[in-house]
Amino acid sequence: MKSSCRRTAQSATPIDIFDLTAQGASSRFKQWRDEHPESFFLSCRDNNVAHLHRINCVDDQLAPSVRLKVCATHSKELRQWAARQGVLLLPCTACKAQ
Repeated sequence: MKSSCRRTAQSATPIDIFDLTAQGASSRFKQWRDEHPESFFLSCRDNNVAHLHRINCVDDQLAPSVRLKVCATHSKELRQWAARQGVLLLPCTACKAQ
């Protein structure tokens, strides 16, 4: 059974996950973003695909359908998380995060 783009277990990598359907999650994500100006995040619009963004990417701010954001200081941590979850990872076409 394929995993989906949501936390299924504690991770060994230092990541933070924000479920934007939960009350206050959007403001907590914005605070995390302000505190980590050189970091990266994944935006998950559905259960099988995530887009990798630089933390200051404006493209993702225009997408209200995003329901989950997975954040880390380094993009490598997010690529590893996506691989463990079985999530297809695509780079953002606006910020070109790697």
